[in-house]
Amino acid sequence: MSVWRSPENNPYISALADGLSRHLSPEAEQSMLAPCGFGGRDEFFNLFTAARFASVTVEAVEIICDPIDAFDAIAGNLSGLPMAEDVAAMDPAKRTEMLDDMTNALSEYIADGILHQPMSAHVAIATA
Repeated sequence: MSVWRSPENNPYISALADGLSRHLSPEAEQSMLAPCGFGGRDEFFNLFTAARFASVTVEAVEIICDPIDAFDAIAGNLSGLPMAEDVAAMDPAKRTEMLDDMTNALSEYIADGILHQPMSAHVAIATA
């Protein structure tokens, strides 16, 4: 089983959450951060041991998602989120400002407009 690690380990999720918080709402930020709900290794590990699984190991795994156009990645991701209608209903100038802020927050992962998106997950392996 795998879960995304904390937002600090997932700059893409963190950048989108921060932008949503500043430009849309704190609720939109929390929705974006939801996939990182089990971000801590120990908390994830304890779920398995509490369920009496044996030989539990939890490892952090770092991946770089396939390169994609930065704007397309961010806009596409936002269009698939629970708050997509709210994002679409934003004033176009404010939405562009939000997208620019998100892109700027990810600038160290963007080369020639292409996002090399780092992601980090915890992977658990256990036997029953």
